[in-house]
Amino acid sequence: MIAAPQSKGWCPSAWRPMLTGDGYLVRLHFSCGIVGSEQARVVASLARRYGNGFIDLTRRANLQIRGVAEDGIDQLQRELLARGLIAQNARGVDTPNVVASPLSGRDRTALIDIRPLVQKLEQRLASAPIVRDLPAKFCILLEDGGRFSLRDIDSDIAFEACHDGRFAVRIGSKERVGFVETGDIADTALALVTAFVTLAKSGSRPARRMRELVVEGRVSAILPSCLALGRASTTSWSARDDVNGRAEPGGDAVGFIADDIFGVAAPFGSLQADQLALIADLADLHAGGELRLTPWRAILIPAIASGTINHIGNECARAGLVTDPSNPRRHVAACSGAPGCVSASVETRKIAEELAPLLRPRDTLHVSACAKSCASSSAASLTLVGREGRFDLIRNGRPGDTPVLVGLSPEGARAAIKRIAAEERGHV
Repeated sequence: MIAAPQSKGWCPSAWRPMLTGDGYLVRLHFSCGIVGSEQARVVASLARRYGNGFIDLTRRANLQIRGVAEDGIDQLQRELLARGLIAQNARGVDTPNVVASPLSGRDRTALIDIRPLVQKLEQRLASAPIVRDLPAKFCILLEDGGRFSLRDIDSDIAFEACHDGRFAVRIGSKERVGFVETGDIADTALALVTAFVTLAKSGSRPARRMRELVVEGRVSAILPSCLALGRASTTSWSARDDVNGRAEPGGDAVGFIADDIFGVAAPFGSLQADQLALIADLADLHAGGELRLTPWRAILIPAIASGTINHIGNECARAGLVTDPSNPRRHVAACSGAPGCVSASVETRKIAEELAPLLRPRDTLHVSACAKSCASSSAASLTLVGREGRFDLIRNGRPGDTPVLVGLSPEGARAAIKRIAAEERGHV
């Protein structure tokens, strides 16, 4: 059942674990990010038994068991299957990630409950042969127009609910190409997937993401295959204003989200098994017995009983979880680094922890062990990129951008960022 380790260009799953420096990664996807408290306790227990006791919160709202030994993978897969946490995958093909609004069905500000739409879309993708030809990182978003916008999430195809009952359609994260009716979402997604697969092979080099086709100006070649986009008018100014007027993406998803919703995060997205079990227990004791995973590496606890939200926050903070949205670690992205990753030559989280308090409230820091940008695909105010045991420093960019300083030792990198932070505070 174990696939050969790969170095780049794909994502692990339960059926295709990925070998890293601390063992195999086993990634679990939950539809709409909904995890029952008992499911969460099972994941925590399995992470202790078969992994190293750590669980990642990923940018695609998944859970990822770390440090699984090769000789434990078969039994872990059998237990996950028996518990209903994964589905039998005879084809050995992973379907694209469908990332949904994290409060689907529980958000009073949402325009529609998208849970049935997500389920239908995932079922269609699972049975579509064309999915075999998709790059593993291909991502589809479906959002309900409620509290949390997903516009900051890197995607290939996105559907966003509008007040007139339709969904705006975007490709390559940003390019809006029209509107579709609710019943046409699955057909439109498959048509766009098919168009992508066809066009991705026709260029000078195979395209790995939809945005590459957008940049190359090939949107006009994609749209004719999507009949639903042609049927739904794209000239509705009310719908356009509705989408344009939405709040900017984000929502830190930490702290008091509403009078009955609380969000917690793990430092740099790394949960201990005991922390996940605690969150599950609190959801059982004081809420609806349900957790919601978010693409911002936070977990929401909805349906909290009146008068207990402060207790939940205190218990999570006592366990070392992040409960304050102003915590500087919420503005720092850091991958696992050495020795947890075979591609890493530097430690990342220790230096990230030390530098986080230096940031100004509006600044962000990304500490990446290499140029792959596993922790974040967004530009950061300051980025440290590991290279041959040292760091390059980038200002207002991503790990692949041109650095302003190169070959810094860990001490030199700390000193450079401290100096920059001090200089910027002096200009405030």
